[in-house]
Amino acid sequence: MSFVFDNAKYFGGILNLLRKFKDEVHFKIDSEGLHVKELDTWHVAMIVLDVPKHCFLDLKVPEEKMICLNLKDLVKIFKKTSKNDLLTWKTEEDHVTISFRGEDNINRSYKIPLIKAVYEDLPIPEVKNHVEFTIDLPSLRKILESSVNDEITLTVDPKRNLKFTSKDEEDIEYSVEITPEDLIEISRNHPQKNHIITSTYKIEYLLKYVKALQPLARNVTISFTSDSPMKITCKFRYEEKATIYLASYQHM
Repeated sequence: MSFVFDNAKYFGGILNLLRKFKDEVHFKIDSEGLHVKELDTWHVAMIVLDVPKHCFLDLKVPEEKMICLNLKDLVKIFKKTSKNDLLTWKTEEDHVTISFRGEDNINRSYKIPLIKAVYEDLPIPEVKNHVEFTIDLPSLRKILESSVNDEITLTVDPKRNLKFTSKDEEDIEYSVEITPEDLIEISRNHPQKNHIITSTYKIEYLLKYVKALQPLARNVTISFTSDSPMKITCKFRYEEKATIYLASYQHM
């Protein structure tokens, strides 16, 4: 199995996003492209990633293959690349050979051993999208970084106004209110028209995913309902797609 990707730096960004969930990641590679579905180490989030075949300059897959790699060192290797480096990836019996060729035509290769690990194919969480909105990543990052607590509460009223709030131990309150006109898009379809939809999430997880997504995309679409998991959907450059499911935070 082998593939060629035209931007090694960009592909390294995809690997860096995956590493935010766990170090040892399983990749399924078939004739349709590259696919990942992993639960994070803390069992609070899941990522589903698809890189379709048309995103590759070349993709040769004689048969479907599932491999496992440790991304800790792999991400460090990709940080040494530039956007003009051509990536060639070849999977052998017990290792992967990754080669980079830059504008100087010098070929740099690394051999990474495969990991023997049991893959647990878990079901994708069901998320009711009583609210769905699209926001640009820099704005979302600033909102999260400005919070005064480790949790952030999202609230949507019947008029589709979106509010982010948090409160610290000293009772300092933080809030950001966004009208529908200030969002790229927002929809609401709760069966009770006057119901206020609200749910709380840990900023630690949400912020690290937003930071990792920023080099790959401009916007994210977020779906949620009251006290339920959040679904984060993000399309990249060539229709690569990442969907992240994040559990809500329940106050004790």
